[in-house]
Amino acid sequence: MALFRVGEGVEWAGAKQRLDGRVELEAMSGEGLQRIHSALGLENDHSPFVRRFSGDPLLGNAVRSLRGLRPARLGTVTHALLRAVTGQLIASRRARLIERRIVRALNEEAWGLHAPPTAATLGRLAPVELQRFGLSARKAATIVRLSRTVDLERLPDLPSEGIAWSSSRASAASTAASWATSA
Repeated sequence: MALFRVGEGVEWAGAKQRLDGRVELEAMSGEGLQRIHSALGLENDHSPFVRRFSGDPLLGNAVRSLRGLRPARLGTVTHALLRAVTGQLIASRRARLIERRIVRALNEEAWGLHAPPTAATLGRLAPVELQRFGLSARKAATIVRLSRTVDLERLPDLPSEGIAWSSSRASAASTAASWATSA
């Protein structure tokens, strides 16, 4: 079960995979169904991968034994950013603890679940507020800056080439800014 932001509120949605591989979805609305469908990556057909690598000497055993496994995606791009930045250069257990603290403290709760963070939620904070949860100053500043300056939730709708160009331009601007401040 997961909690998704839908319109101005939050909704729960859930999924259950049957032994035959079929996935049954349940949600409060049509948009909730779309969100859980996307979070599970059900639109991606893994059959060609499974056919190609089930006999592979290195991957075959894992491909056969984990057939049908669908790692869940996060509810927002902002949450993916939070997880990626939080998890850099620290133990994964510590990173997930920090991430959970932030999500629980800043996002609404319903049905025992917490809504995924939004750019608006993280962008309205000062970096020092994120540091209180255990993030380093640089990580906190990065999350706040990106939440304020990039339309994160629009990224999945953009072509990959546009995202790569934008991120390299942003990286160059960030590098130039760091040189300017260190001089």
